[in-house]
Amino acid sequence: MRSTRPGFTLIEVIIAVTIVAILAGVMLPRLGRLGKEQHELTLSKLEQLLAAFAYRESTGSMQVGLWREAGSADISLVVMDEQAAEGDERAAWRGDTLVPSVKIVAPAELLEVLVDGEPMDPTEFLVTSRPGSSRPTVAFVVSSEGKETTISLLPAALRARRDSDDRSGELADIRAPIDLDAEGRDQDPW
Repeated sequence: MRSTRPGFTLIEVIIAVTIVAILAGVMLPRLGRLGKEQHELTLSKLEQLLAAFAYRESTGSMQVGLWREAGSADISLVVMDEQAAEGDERAAWRGDTLVPSVKIVAPAELLEVLVDGEPMDPTEFLVTSRPGSSRPTVAFVVSSEGKETTISLLPAALRARRDSDDRSGELADIRAPIDLDAEGRDQDPW
């Protein structure tokens, strides 16, 4: 006589456990990389934002800046509207519609903002540069899962550099002035 108790047989339990183990083996490595990929994405977006800042400053005619409002996770490229808001400098800054803002989301955190080596409040800042004048050195220190990375934009550079980059063979600072006479290259063809 066969029992009709509700429940699972041993074979059904073994098959279910095997399927769960296979799915866990596939998903866990991907979940472990998710934080690192998010950190890399944030760093890449900050590099692009600094490159856009350098490009707008070197080719535009209006004053540009990098702005983070208090309580906001966004860092934006802003442009000074000379005609707007006489007397209220903050209101005269308008977001650049062609460059998306960078949102600093967990697990990444902006620890420091350095402008010409001087620290600024990383929760609220405005870094400005006027075309035709010397652009400041801007550095962001970003932390994620115990790893700190510094992204910096030098005054003559058109793109940002990470502290771990080794790009010595590239023309990273193509705008850096060179005195051809002092280097003995005054007769070199252009």
